[in-house]
Amino acid sequence: AEMTASKSEAIAPRCGEICPDYEIQYRIEKALLHPLEKDYGVQFVKAYTRSAATLHLGNPDLLRTPEALLRSVDYLLEVYDREELPFGLRFSFAEDRMRAVRQDSTITRISGEIALIIFEKQISFIIRSEYRARFERSRAFEAQLHATATEECFQKWSQLLADYGQANMNPSKLRREVAAAHCLKRAEAPESLLMAFEYRSIMGQDLFKTVFDLLLTYREGNSYGFFSLLSSLPASSLLRPACCPLVPPLRLTALATMAKAFKAPGIKLPLDVISAWLGFSSVVDARRCLAVAGVVVEGDGDYVLPAKMDVQRLTSTDRSEPVLIELECSLSLDSLTLGS
Repeated sequence: AEMTASKSEAIAPRCGEICPDYEIQYRIEKALLHPLEKDYGVQFVKAYTRSAATLHLGNPDLLRTPEALLRSVDYLLEVYDREELPFGLRFSFAEDRMRAVRQDSTITRISGEIALIIFEKQISFIIRSEYRARFERSRAFEAQLHATATEECFQKWSQLLADYGQANMNPSKLRREVAAAHCLKRAEAPESLLMAFEYRSIMGQDLFKTVFDLLLTYREGNSYGFFSLLSSLPASSLLRPACCPLVPPLRLTALATMAKAFKAPGIKLPLDVISAWLGFSSVVDARRCLAVAGVVVEGDGDYVLPAKMDVQRLTSTDRSEPVLIELECSLSLDSLTLGS
């Protein structure tokens, strides 16, 4: 299991550092250093430990206080944002150490405002890093592990939110965006719309309307409406990377709809029209997307014959399908009509 919590009373942590001294000594002696710690001068941060490992999970001296956990998360985000470091290394380092933060959080059963902030920052990291790791095709990225971490963080965050009565009072920008991202992560499920109403007081009316409309246009297969909404989001918004997993299946659905609606032989759809419908800012990106989806661009590369599209391939809903994986991996935020 990702995290193990005792059924007895929560353990009171006593470690006020981002990594206990005992662990630093232990990992140096056993040569268990991450490359960033060994070769790039990055500080030691407590690593994730399986329950069967030598270190004792329930030792209060090895468990970080809530304040130390928050400092750990902030430092990990700082390391992850250091563009001069190799992406795969900073991603693998931050992901493992964030996992350790969740482990300590569960064992010590942290609660209240500081717990919410810790999990909100982790959720932001998970969503942003997933998009970047897929786009970079990082070998350090494990989709199933990342999906499990996403689910656990949102589950814990929503429980903390329900337990902490003051969480809805003057919510931070990050809290509003995490609530919005939670709805978008459930976009495939009908209850996502109901969830948006439940989080309405946290998101505020403007963000609620944006999220509700994004969910509605996505579920209706309205690609033009969805991408128009997406283009209105600020460049720094967490909703942008949160929406990225929705883009490939929506584009395939849109192409399948075109194939059915214009199936008569001889009908030509201009590439610039298709590009606009699929939310691309350039026909070059649209042409690459069509190639991955198996759609042939005719003539001099300026139109498509819908009658030649493989509808069965385009309507596949299996997320393991190579075409969906390839579309998601190759997706660049710059290729969307975002901010254009």
